[in-house]
Order: sequence, then structure tokens, then C-alpha cells
Amino acid sequence: MEPSKNIAMTSEPTLDLPAEQIRHWSKTTPNVDAIRFLADGETVTQCLSYDELWLRANYRAIKLASMNVRNQPVILAYDAGVEFIVTLLACLVSGVIAVPLPIPNQARTKKRFESVVKHISPSLILCDEKLHSVPSIAEQYELFSFQDEDLEDTKVNETTFKPISANRPAIIQFSSGSTSEPHGIALTHANIMANLHMIHEVFQCKPSSVAVTWLPHHHDMGLFGTLLAPLTKGATVVQMSPETFLRRPLRWIKAIADHQADFAGAPNFGYAICNRRITPEAIAELDLSNWRIAFLGGEPAQPSVLNDFSKLTKNTGFNYKSFINCYGLAEATLLCTAGAPSVVDGRLSCGRAPLGCHLMFRELPESFTSEGGEICVAGKSISPGLWSKGPNGKLIPYEESFIGPDGLSYLPTGDIGMIKDDELLILDRLKEIIPIRGGSMGPGEVENTVLGFDARVDTAVAIRGPDEKADSIHVALEVHYPSIAGADREILRKSLKALIASDFGVQSSISIHARGRLPRTTSGKIQRFATRQLLKQMPDVFK
Repeated sequence: MEPSKNIAMTSEPTLDLPAEQIRHWSKTTPNVDAIRFLADGETVTQCLSYDELWLRANYRAIKLASMNVRNQPVILAYDAGVEFIVTLLACLVSGVIAVPLPIPNQARTKKRFESVVKHISPSLILCDEKLHSVPSIAEQYELFSFQDEDLEDTKVNETTFKPISANRPAIIQFSSGSTSEPHGIALTHANIMANLHMIHEVFQCKPSSVAVTWLPHHHDMGLFGTLLAPLTKGATVVQMSPETFLRRPLRWIKAIADHQADFAGAPNFGYAICNRRITPEAIAELDLSNWRIAFLGGEPAQPSVLNDFSKLTKNTGFNYKSFINCYGLAEATLLCTAGAPSVVDGRLSCGRAPLGCHLMFRELPESFTSEGGEICVAGKSISPGLWSKGPNGKLIPYEESFIGPDGLSYLPTGDIGMIKDDELLILDRLKEIIPIRGGSMGPGEVENTVLGFDARVDTAVAIRGPDEKADSIHVALEVHYPSIAGADREILRKSLKALIASDFGVQSSISIHARGRLPRTTSGKIQRFATRQLLKQMPDVFK
């Protein structure tokens, strides 16, 4: 299918709801491609214009209205592709609360899926046909898949939908659980639109923009950053699945060139994978000069990864100045700060807060030795609370919120940071601070030191040791196999233990793992609690 060309817009929408923004583009630029899906990462296998997207979404919204699920949470379990985007928009149009989840295809994802379903107790699970083939799911829950064969004969009357309050929940985003069990973060239509405006401002999104994404569509960075942000600006989204990218990272880079994308990004590990598995020769003929926003988020970015990626792409027209490092969290919808990264004390800065987001730093307890303070955020994009468990779930305001000196309601993030050279610097995660001899140690300090010691180390995770000793820590490493042989591993262990003892005055144990073996969240963050549990069962899993 030949993708259509973008058409320049002549007027800016002023509407406050995400669905209304997309409706605007269906009327203003109906023939512009809204979504192109690359099933194999290379060929456009599905393509919807803004007119087609809006028509299909309204068709499904009418069906949802007949099911009496308005203002109720409904799970959306879809693979990457247009089906998810159409159904999500249908929920936003009809006032149904969308709960995006990945299709459970492994024991771990199945457990999480069932945990969320139990929490929500939905009356309905919207899905594609793939979920019907999972016996344990299909037998337990009511599944519904849309059939759009008669779409062409349907005349959508948009006046049939009741007005939607901007302050009603629109999406429940379940945290990936890096330090605890997943919990449902309720986001209103107003929260989402406020954050999308911030993204538009920071990334200078335009109707002529093209975004290429492989990020999980059910998670905040993929959902809001690379799907709804471009779509509410009238831009074109080119999507492939995460699996397609992971099997062959070159597909992402090639798609950026082929579609002349100006907007694409990934967590640090996404760029690191490209560095390892793509050669300069493989992309020498590609033109990446249009790629003006290469954002990073979801996990701490490493200066060496950005430098290596710039070297990899030096003959393609890619500019290092395209990098934008971001800080955010699910409770803030997505984005809190962003900016061109600069190296400060071995860490990459995360820029400044855009208009509408406010930061303050709460003093840490005396037992914490880390400098800086706990980052607290306020603004219109901050979630009003969590969704309670059970069939009669409701919004529960955050107990930890407080009123700041400026009269705004602030939410503590659990992250430790500081402002240096007018930019945010993330130091550590408060819940992950390691108690040592009655005091504390920030794992980020140790991890930063370890990562700078040996280039073969991809990931370093400092945690309290599995043996619970109060005067020692454990550092789990991921290295790129087979770059470190058996004898080298022992040398690396001894060297790092000596380094940590010298720099931090504590004893340590070191385990070395093949890349990808440590448990991660859907955004790529290491799950520290799960890592500690893994180490108790399997102290060294370099296989």
C-alpha cells in the first residue's frame, strides 16, 4: 500500500480533549496518513488516513455505547497495530475508561495480566483474535473483538455521544512495578491533554512530522509519547512491534530514513542495542538528516551510549544535537522535564520542566547521605489518584500529596535529584536506597562508577545483598556475551570489588549475567525487587 503524503495545515485546534484534537484533523486534513504499520518492520501492511481513523473509531464507539460501559474500566489487549489505536480512540470518544495491557504470551506477562484483571474486575475485555487462542484467558473472561465489515454502510452520527467531562478518568495506566506490585494510575482527559501540550512544545511537533516507533503501545512512553502526541498534532505515526525491532534493530533506523521521520526515540538500551548489532556499513547509504528529535527516557541514559550512537551514524547526517533526554513518570502522564543532555558528574542532565509542570525538592531524612532532595511534581498533567480494586472501583486520591509553598498540590516521585547548571540531575531512587551501617547509600552512585570502569559492562544494578548483610552491597552486571570469558569474569569481579571498597568503603559481591537476563519492566527499567529474588535462586546466570 503506497503511503499518502502529508498535507500542511492552515489552522491550529484549540480543543481540550485528545479525541477532539484527532477529530479536528479528520476534518481539516482527512487524507493525511494517521498511522502506518510495518508488520515486518519494513513494509507498510496497514494504513489509515485521519478520516478513516475517525470513522472506524466512531463506529466502534457506537458499539461501546450500546454495551453500557461508559465511565467503566475496560481492558484493551491488542498487539501493536491499527486495531489498538482505533479501539483506544473509540474509548476516548465514548467515555469508556481504557486500560491498555499487553497480550499475555509468557508466564510472567500472564501473571501480570491476571493480576490487573483481578484488580479492575472489568465487565469486558476488548481484544484482537490472538487473545481468544489463549485458553486460560478465553475460558475465564468475557472477550469481545470488533468486526468492521459493514463499516462502509454505516453513517456515524457524532451527536449520539454525550459530552465528556475533561476531569473524568480516560485511561488507567498500570505501573510496571519496578519496586512493587503494579497499581492503577488514573489519568483524566485533561491530564493527558496537558501533557501532550508539553510534549508538543518541547519536541516542536508539527502536522508535517513523522514519528517512527517500536515502543510498547500499552506503556506511557509509547502510548502518549509516540502515538497520541503525534496523532493529536495531525502528524503521521509509523509503527512496528517491539519484537520486530529487537530481532533486527536495523529496521528501526531504516524506517526512520525511508519515511523521512523527524521524531523517534527509545530508552538507553534501545540505542545500545543499535550500537552492538548495527554496523556503520549497513547504514552508510541511509539519510537520517531529517531526524531532529531523538529522545531518551524510561531509564538513566549513559554518555558512552550516545557517543557510540553518534559514531555509528556519523555518515548518515544524524546530528548529536538531536538527542533530547527526558525525565518523567506514569503519575505525571509521561513528561516532566526534557532538554539537550549535558554530562554533569558523569551523569546526563534531563533538561528543564516545560510550561505547566512545576518541580520542588523535599528534604531527605537525616539518615540519607545523598545530596539533593526528593523530586516532587505539580501541574495539570499529574494524575488525581489511583483506581481502587474491585468491580465498584473508584478514584482514590494520593495520600502522599501535599500543598507546596506556592499553593500547588505536589506529588512526591520517590526519585532523588537536584538542579545543577539550571537542569535536572537524577541521582537515585528513594525506595532503592541501600541501608548501610545505620546510614544509607545511593545505588546510582555505585552504578555510575561501575559503568565507567569497563566498557564491556552494559548494565549495573546495585542492591542490598541477598544475604541481608548490613555492611555490604551486591552489584549485578549484564555484559555482552561472549566479550568476557571465564577467566576475565573473575578478574572483573576482583577489580570491581576493590574499586567499590576504595571509593565507597563497603564490601561487595558481584554477579555477572548475559544481557537481558535481569528482570525488567515494560519500559526497560530493572526490577530491583525481582532481581534480588532472582539472585537468591541463581547467584550467577551467565549462560
